[in-house]
Amino acid sequence: MSEELPRALLLRKAQVKLSQRVVEEVNRLLKHEDKQTRNRAKQASELMSKYMEAGLIQVLGSDDDPTIADQTFLYVFQQFYHKHHLALLTQDANLAKDLDHLNRQNAVKGKEILLLRIGDAGQLSKWDFETMTDTPAEPSPLLDWSPKPHFHVVTEQMRPKSQPITIKESMPKGNEQVMLANKEQVTLVKCLGEGADSIVYQGSNQMAVKLFRPAQLTVDKIEKLKVMCASPLSISGLCWPEELVFNAAGMPIGYMMKLAKGRPLSDFLAYKPVLQKHYPKWTRQELAQLGTAVFDLVKQLHEQNVLIGDYDLGNIRVKSPKEIYVIDTDDYQVNEFPCERIGVSFAAFGEQAGRQRLMRTWGQELHSLSSLAFQLLLPGKNPYTFQGGIAGAAHIKPENFPFPYYEPYIPEKPIGAWSTMWSSLPLIIRMRLFDGLRHGRGCSAESWEQLFRMYRYVLYSSLTTSDIYPSVPVIPAANTSEAACASCGTEHRIETSQLRYLEEHVAAILCKGCYSQIIEPVQEEDSTTESIKLDRSSSTFLDAMCEFMSGIGREETGHRP
Repeated sequence: MSEELPRALLLRKAQVKLSQRVVEEVNRLLKHEDKQTRNRAKQASELMSKYMEAGLIQVLGSDDDPTIADQTFLYVFQQFYHKHHLALLTQDANLAKDLDHLNRQNAVKGKEILLLRIGDAGQLSKWDFETMTDTPAEPSPLLDWSPKPHFHVVTEQMRPKSQPITIKESMPKGNEQVMLANKEQVTLVKCLGEGADSIVYQGSNQMAVKLFRPAQLTVDKIEKLKVMCASPLSISGLCWPEELVFNAAGMPIGYMMKLAKGRPLSDFLAYKPVLQKHYPKWTRQELAQLGTAVFDLVKQLHEQNVLIGDYDLGNIRVKSPKEIYVIDTDDYQVNEFPCERIGVSFAAFGEQAGRQRLMRTWGQELHSLSSLAFQLLLPGKNPYTFQGGIAGAAHIKPENFPFPYYEPYIPEKPIGAWSTMWSSLPLIIRMRLFDGLRHGRGCSAESWEQLFRMYRYVLYSSLTTSDIYPSVPVIPAANTSEAACASCGTEHRIETSQLRYLEEHVAAILCKGCYSQIIEPVQEEDSTTESIKLDRSSSTFLDAMCEFMSGIGREETGHRP
């Protein structure tokens, strides 16, 4: 419940409607003489508080409502049962019976009251009043999906250099044919792309055919492709190897995969003019939706113990913010076969970029996710680029990430386009990026998917700017507070969340000028002062939603139990 209901509510922009009398009854039960009842009331109170903090609950009712919660349910159902389909989840047999009687009265009008309970085995069940037993309800598609990993994890192991495969025949070209294992002939209709290692054609069977240049064909490569072809993954947008292809002599020279659609993601993120020319109406809402789609696909691969490694933005194709495709999946790490290349922009601290034979670790993979999230949110910027230069592998160091999570002084207005873009991001996103790119503590693809989904919700709610390239950070006045420098007394209007951080982490709140004069001359260099301690126990979607909403300074609404 703590995972699936919040997800469903956020996805549908819906809220739980909670009776005010229920809140009052829970509050009363907190003082009940029975300890077990008090504990259950406490759990209910904490859960309702989380839903309120996450903005997923709405408390309804008035002083004219019946004073007892059960009577309130009957009162509400009597008001609306002839207009709407209704459902109630309850363990109270008497209440369920009363509503079932109401349901039978209304049956001729076509509206149904669905009465559910939680069965003895924890399953969602329908009330059966003839036998007074619970009949299991139809399983929810949100609850019964349990993916089984196709592959196992191998780390910190280096494979020996593989033996090359000698191909004497020339590489097939356009309008020539390749052969499948069943001897079926596929014509190479047109070239879709060409690189140093391979050429990709559209086949006559409406599939893509990737052919490797002779120097890239090794025993390991073919063995890896055999493993991948034998373990198909049904993930939307994933161009996974499906069948090996052979030349006329019967030698394996490549593989067949689904056709990818759309433009390379690098067009969107690397060049502002291209993005504005081809997609002038795009806003941060589309970027947030795109990020959700990207990390949802990565999450599904990680669930199968597949590590991507090569997060080349050119290998992610964008048809729309909701529809993406990934290519060159033969470079991914599966079982004992390593990621075959790591782009400089996505290499972790101390990791060698380019071609490699070392197995990648999950920590390195999570670092790449942080870099990918950063580039989606700050299109055109690399996390470790510096003014007047481009980041190389040697430049990817923690201290070279230039964006602060929080300064230890009253922040000034951002200077420059990138600082403005960074400052416009919600606090929790800035914190996750800083923690991953500065301290090497990246979070999972599932966490990023949740953050992008919630970011889109915030953008739709107009709680922050939707401009991809904002001129100034838009912060609602309700989310700001006055901060006075303890030394010079000057007042500054800053985000309330920033003021809270200063109050919790520094002895005296100072403006930047006073901080530079008073603290910096005597401050010893200590990187631990910048370390952000994250509560890793807050791993549920509901906890993440609460953290996210508090991070953007959302005003709490409703009645707190």
